[in-house]
Amino acid sequence: MLRMSIMLKIKLAIMLLILCLAGNFAVGDSEWTGGDTSTNLVLNSGSENDFYGWYSSEGVSISNDGIDGSKCFYLERQSFAGNTGLRCHWVSVTGSGQMQVRYAYKAIPGATGDAKVQIRFFDYNDNYLGQDEFVLDADNTDWTYVSHMVKVKRGANKMDLHFVIDQPVEGAYCIDNAAAHRAPLDFNFSAPDHLYVIDYHSPDLSEVERVALITLQGILAQTKPEIYFLDYEDGRYALYLDDMKNRYDITTTRRNNFSFYINEYKDNVKGYILYDIDNSDSFSVAMSLAGVLKAIPLDVSLESDINRRWPELQKVMDCRGKTEQWLYDNYWDRFNHNAIIMHHTDMHEKPFLRDWGAAIKAMSWWNDDYSITEQVIDSLHDNSSVWGWGNPALDAGELNMVDFVSSKNVFQVPSNHMLNLPTFAGMASYEPEIELEQPISDKEFEKRSDVHHVAFMMSDMDNINVLFRPPSGWLDSEYFGQFPMGWGMPGAMAEIAPTVIDWWYRNVPETDSFSVQGGLGYMYPSKFSALDAYSTVLNGYMKNADIDTLVIPDNYSDGWDKPLTYSSYKQYANKFTRFDNLSGLFYVDVAGDYARYDGDMLWFDGKPMVTTRFTLWDSPQYDGLSRTGEQLANSINQLAADSTSEEGYSFVIVHAWSYGLEEVHNAIQDFDDNVRVVTPDEMIDQLYFNTKAAYWPLELDTENRFADNHSYEKFGSPEFTSEGEAKRGISAIRFDGDDDSIDFGNQAGSSEWLTAAFWMKSRRLQLQVPVDKLPNDNSGTGWNVKLRETGEIWFRVGSESNHQTIMAANGYSPGEWVHVACTLNENEGRLYINGELAAERTDIVHSPANTSVPIRIGKPAEAAVEEAFFGILDDVVIYGRPLSHEEIRSLMNDGPCSPYLKGDLNKDCRVDETDLFQFGKSWLEKGEGISADFDQNQSVDLRDFPYFSEGWQK
Repeated sequence: MLRMSIMLKIKLAIMLLILCLAGNFAVGDSEWTGGDTSTNLVLNSGSENDFYGWYSSEGVSISNDGIDGSKCFYLERQSFAGNTGLRCHWVSVTGSGQMQVRYAYKAIPGATGDAKVQIRFFDYNDNYLGQDEFVLDADNTDWTYVSHMVKVKRGANKMDLHFVIDQPVEGAYCIDNAAAHRAPLDFNFSAPDHLYVIDYHSPDLSEVERVALITLQGILAQTKPEIYFLDYEDGRYALYLDDMKNRYDITTTRRNNFSFYINEYKDNVKGYILYDIDNSDSFSVAMSLAGVLKAIPLDVSLESDINRRWPELQKVMDCRGKTEQWLYDNYWDRFNHNAIIMHHTDMHEKPFLRDWGAAIKAMSWWNDDYSITEQVIDSLHDNSSVWGWGNPALDAGELNMVDFVSSKNVFQVPSNHMLNLPTFAGMASYEPEIELEQPISDKEFEKRSDVHHVAFMMSDMDNINVLFRPPSGWLDSEYFGQFPMGWGMPGAMAEIAPTVIDWWYRNVPETDSFSVQGGLGYMYPSKFSALDAYSTVLNGYMKNADIDTLVIPDNYSDGWDKPLTYSSYKQYANKFTRFDNLSGLFYVDVAGDYARYDGDMLWFDGKPMVTTRFTLWDSPQYDGLSRTGEQLANSINQLAADSTSEEGYSFVIVHAWSYGLEEVHNAIQDFDDNVRVVTPDEMIDQLYFNTKAAYWPLELDTENRFADNHSYEKFGSPEFTSEGEAKRGISAIRFDGDDDSIDFGNQAGSSEWLTAAFWMKSRRLQLQVPVDKLPNDNSGTGWNVKLRETGEIWFRVGSESNHQTIMAANGYSPGEWVHVACTLNENEGRLYINGELAAERTDIVHSPANTSVPIRIGKPAEAAVEEAFFGILDDVVIYGRPLSHEEIRSLMNDGPCSPYLKGDLNKDCRVDETDLFQFGKSWLEKGEGISADFDQNQSVDLRDFPYFSEGWQK
């Protein structure tokens, strides 16, 4: 059969296209482990004892090239060898929901490809259950520290870490400090199947009986939750209980009688602990020991009746005369070191959280002695949780309290009025696993540039009390669902109350979105030195909760005059932005007013951090600015309606104890027509949309795919190349090194932040400027890329007579395609060659913001020396933000267009005739890796047309 001609293929493809367009949280086991995060479960993690605790294949040895000159594992695979592998002995994951895995590695220069680490799970009988796999990048030739949160596969009892260099990769890698830890909030309660329900306010219960039953509730939950308290018949706990009954088939029985529970569960406890309700120390000691001794705490007023009716219930300890200091000195080793209950002992506060402390075997503490309190907190592991609110050992004030816990690398979970936490936490073990999905998850937004974007976020939602008991004026407001609104939650909620998150997700409208507020709980990142492990765990919980934005409260300013800058805050922000799951940050300065930094923006790892511009708060300090909705509207209406500028965005915190949704509605009613209210999630997306400044794919045209401004002026005779000469797509532009250039006006490249990237193939080594926006003066307000006759590539920031230069040696050679990318972020300039960082400076003082010099490709726009480019340029792209290293690599490999734009074969952000031409050329081809094979069935045929036509002219 004769081979079909290319033109016939294309004609047939066009006909078919016309026809097409005409148609229209589970865990492994029930064993309680305590979630000890301090113990590294990997033996001999850095080869100190050679191969003890490890299995290795041929090609693995011990090297003295480890971190700080210590030993490390050295894996090398040569061409004649099989795979090279190193794996640790089994690590027990029984009773664990998630594991934190950490290690350090570096590639030895010369490795021909990436290695990988596999985290593999097995059951008791060594049956393989699945794995998580991560890349060891061959380009990382310095020690690189990595941490992952991995979910334990259902039914798994053990895991291992397997480092491997697969064929055909050749080369060597070093591995050091491998570690596996249990997650700090992984308390691993079982899901309930039946609950006895007690009316918290029942007149049948005395105060001390109520305390006894709440604590018994926690003791029983160590095995399985059995008891549930209702605060009110129509309260939130009743609502969440009904939800568990209706959705998860949990049955209930109502019982309020104290005697019933003693009869029912006396055989499930070891006895009772005696205390005096009027003595704070004895009460705290009894609450602490109830969980570890599995004994019901009884006030002295109950003892005689208990002894008379249930003589078999023996007294395990008398806590009268015992102090919290005595408790710490004698029992600390028996407590959970990942959590502590720090909760008031006043009579009206006594019952709350006592179930939780008993369930997780945490010490209860309320002591005004600073020295011993500090000693106790110092005894906790890093990333531990402090449950409750307040600290009598400190001067009054929220900031002092959170400063204190943050400096100790632990976090506060505001929870001082909580009941039933063990029951809600047990639902993380429910099977089938509860899948959490925000109502806004699948919503796609459209770019808007000619408006001022406003996003509202309710404050204080790092306080889990408000998620269980929302204040009046929130969900019950007549304005609920009438406008986009941002809600928050601590990351801990994904582990301790997944059904509550699920209820919120099912009951808020699609107009609203959720962010994590505070992190795992409430802490200040700038005071917290263990951020690496903390953010790793948080990222895992954010994924589980289907959340990708984070509200950071911090006390960074420490006074009114401390600036918030990229260089000063990147050591904290980068701990969060390094994760792919996170799309953006919002910053709230807690020292007084939330809006300390007036809406300023910073970029970290290519992701925005938006500071609070206004706070809607009924406080005199906001009078005239944002004390009322009307004042807030007046302030916002005066701002720019230009979303290509940071002045075009306002992130507004609504003070939860001042206002509900009504005052937000009042503000919105007074907004001008060019003010647009969005969710915080959409605000982040709009920032990404509006920082795509310009993209010239040079596909037989000079249109800017990122904007409606397609103006240009051509000088000389630059020519489109033929298809085979382009780096991407079907054409590029050739410049003659004399008078050829294209002037695109001032469409892009004049912002405070910058990424400029392009492909180039120079014909010779010479002084030449392929891309330019550098003024010929002393203003210091521009930039360009200059090639040297030595092969160096220069990224110059400033102006012709007043600039700073980032220089990369051996950046280009004649006749070879090179990808060049430059980024500018505050005082940091970077130059990437072929996707890798080649040079950087951190002392840049110039900025191209607001320069009027046009973008020109092919020669300088204003410089006196011509320095015209002789060669080919392709895929010129400019962003109004600094892209991350990974984004630079992706830009080089895949271009700047959305991977979801089906049919965009030449990657120019448009599906049009040029793509159809390429599609037609591939018609009826068979095999793997054909770009036009959209359905990936190894054949380009009729079945690919629905995919292609779906993106037509989008």
